[in-house]
Amino acid sequence: NSIFSYAEARLDTESLSGDVLNDALYHRTREVEDRLNVDINVIDQDYWSENPVSYITNIVMSGEDSVDACFIGVQKNVTAITNGIYADLNDISELDFNKPWWDSNTRKYYEIDGKLYTALGEASMNIHDSLWALFFNKDILENSGLEDPYALVRDGKWTLDKMYSLVEVAGNDIDGDGTLGAGDQWGLMTHNGSAFAFLHGAGCRGVDMENGVPYVCDIDDKMVSAYEKIRTLFSAKATMTDDKMSGKLGYTCTEGFQNNHGLFLAEVFGHAAKLRAMDTDFGIIPYPKLDENQKEYVAYYSPATNGFCVPKTAKDYSRTGTVIEVMSALGYRDVRPVYYDVVLTGKTARDNESVEMLDIIFSNIESELAYIYQWGGYSETIKNVATGTKDIVSTLTSKKEATEKAIDKFIDSLQ
Repeated sequence: NSIFSYAEARLDTESLSGDVLNDALYHRTREVEDRLNVDINVIDQDYWSENPVSYITNIVMSGEDSVDACFIGVQKNVTAITNGIYADLNDISELDFNKPWWDSNTRKYYEIDGKLYTALGEASMNIHDSLWALFFNKDILENSGLEDPYALVRDGKWTLDKMYSLVEVAGNDIDGDGTLGAGDQWGLMTHNGSAFAFLHGAGCRGVDMENGVPYVCDIDDKMVSAYEKIRTLFSAKATMTDDKMSGKLGYTCTEGFQNNHGLFLAEVFGHAAKLRAMDTDFGIIPYPKLDENQKEYVAYYSPATNGFCVPKTAKDYSRTGTVIEVMSALGYRDVRPVYYDVVLTGKTARDNESVEMLDIIFSNIESELAYIYQWGGYSETIKNVATGTKDIVSTLTSKKEATEKAIDKFIDSLQ
């Protein structure tokens, strides 16, 4: 099981502690054990400093059957997938991916050429903490005399242009030295990774999927418009990114937002835990649409999200399928409400309107295939184009052929 410093990833806890999420996880896993007469033993490894992919690969390559299932950050897990380390989850009949405890929206991103080697589900709360969200500081909003983001979202008027206008107004050179710095007020605080969240929010993708086959999306007028609006936001005088301001301010985007230095923070839900200590109230809203013609708001998963896999050497696929299906169903029934209603809406979201916003965010989630699978280096190009100044069409087009070749090679490796 991959664990993260910034996101909830526990599958089990050792004992009851009085913390509601801890205790919900504890009770969930004990109930699975009691119902199915199994013992669940979790081996946790840090996603960044340890190597859970290498660990599971070595086990499978040596023919060991000591691990029945694993939950590993999808992006780092690609090499294991292409090396044939995992079983095809579609072959395990006990897993029912049509049930609400599996994320049906993102299944299409992982089911390639009819084979499904990893899936996102409610056995692990990590899928929620790895979701990108927009936080806003209510005091700064009010003091700046700005429109209510909740009303804008509700009325379908929360767009990239509207967000840019709020960001610009919120920027405030408090010390009057002609430039925004550590003691000033920023409109948006983030890092370049949020470019993908803004791109998906605008209804665009780098690589999409049709009938189980990945393809590079056309650089059409809609796509160009999205990139132009996103780079306008990133290049705004009032936007602070960790990338641009590295070491210059003495705080990261999350720390700055926590200390009331910015109107908006674009980050994953996992960082919300750090914001609970804030005296200032904050709200949570989805990423903006491209324009008011766009029907739905779109949310986006980090590629580090923990996906469920079954090692090829697992002793009993049927038993594994049963355990994980029950674990996911009980997670959906008992743990998700605690995460959602208490941890987010009670300690973090702090108001009923944010609950409504969470319903919107959780209802329509996508993944970015270019970022997960790193085909042809296209995701770096996407990020650089969205946050930089290079020509949009020619820069993206120059990577298309290499990306398509990498996709073909990937599909061939799955045969």
